[in-house]
Amino acid sequence: MKIYFYLDGEDFAEIEGPFVEALEQWLTSQELEGSLVNEKQGDPDFPDSWRLGLDLTLTKKAQLKAPLNFLYSQAKTHKQDFVIGIAHDSGEMENICYFGNEEGRPDMFEVSCYLGMEK
Repeated sequence: MKIYFYLDGEDFAEIEGPFVEALEQWLTSQELEGSLVNEKQGDPDFPDSWRLGLDLTLTKKAQLKAPLNFLYSQAKTHKQDFVIGIAHDSGEMENICYFGNEEGRPDMFEVSCYLGMEK
């Protein structure tokens, strides 16, 4: 299942450098299939939209633990919230839930239920 973990907001200029560096270091230390995303959208309807975070392919709910713990620590460090969603094969992106500085610590069991991950 292709899952995204993106910062929830529009302007990340102040934290982009240290946040991207932390994501890159974490991603290379993991045995997960994934990539860093840092895309300023440029959509005329949403000129300030910016995708910044991780795309991961996860097959088991146990694989949620490491990214949730790491990203929650980043959320507290940078005072940000994250959106978790599913990237469907059709290209549709479906936001599922939020966690972070304001939203609080993510619960792996709840997140896996929201995502429909049974194993």
